[in-house]
Amino acid sequence: MNEEKITTELKKWFVATRPWSIPASAAPLLVVCAWLYATHSDVRWVLAPIAFLSAVSFHLAGNLISDYFDFIYGVDTLETAGSRTLPDGIFRPRTLLYFGFTILCVASVLGLFLAYESDWKLLFFGIFGAVAVLFYYLIKFRGFGVFLIFVVFGPCIALGVEYTLTTKLSHAVLALSLPIGLLTTAILHANDIRDMPHDRAAGIHTFALWIGLQAAKRVYRLLVLVPYLLIGVYVALGTITPISLVVLATLPFASSNIRFLNDSDKIQSLDRQTAKLQTAFSALLIASMCLASIVKL
Repeated sequence: MNEEKITTELKKWFVATRPWSIPASAAPLLVVCAWLYATHSDVRWVLAPIAFLSAVSFHLAGNLISDYFDFIYGVDTLETAGSRTLPDGIFRPRTLLYFGFTILCVASVLGLFLAYESDWKLLFFGIFGAVAVLFYYLIKFRGFGVFLIFVVFGPCIALGVEYTLTTKLSHAVLALSLPIGLLTTAILHANDIRDMPHDRAAGIHTFALWIGLQAAKRVYRLLVLVPYLLIGVYVALGTITPISLVVLATLPFASSNIRFLNDSDKIQSLDRQTAKLQTAFSALLIASMCLASIVKL
């Protein structure tokens, strides 16, 4: 096999993990790191890169295993806008599933190392993450996927990272995880709104299908707007620096996404636009806390 074919093959495996979704798991981790950098001096930073790799690996394993079950149960087809890896025949279903299990094993080994280096109580976070990866499809098909996504990509990652680096848990980190978790949940919810006709035909019951289209749209508005309210509250309480209000610069982006809800064409890309909003919001929040620490604001 020549170099070009090897590169093409590796690219197929890389793309199958949906690497563009990494900001969803990286954001809560980096927000916590920024807050610890601004407020703590006794942080084991040497463990941060390993914690990053572990969190991202759990996430990518979840993508692969979820794609397998979405395909098997007829959720992802040639007619849907979901993952194209299996419908397009790029991989055999079991190959993708075993790839997911392999990455999950890597994530678990990294988690065990972190628990050994910090505290074995960290295993509770890892076990919860592994269960979420393995059974997310069942939870999603029963309408509770958005709630699990909020817990995993909000409090679970944030508090897990804080405990890894400090062996402590704080109300401040729990609070900071909420706006990030809500925006990440909005990505999935936007996807579910778009896919309502296909999901209904496939016989699964997402939260959006449970509550209906109009209520689902109202929930989306709350998911993207409440984070701004929370940041305002945290600034007022002194949890974060006033410079963090810079996240308000992304509010027009959020408003634009909300208008997409009433456009049958633009709603097809609402999940991607929401992911961009989450990334921009998180990046500004992270930068603001780091900057405040550097200039002592």
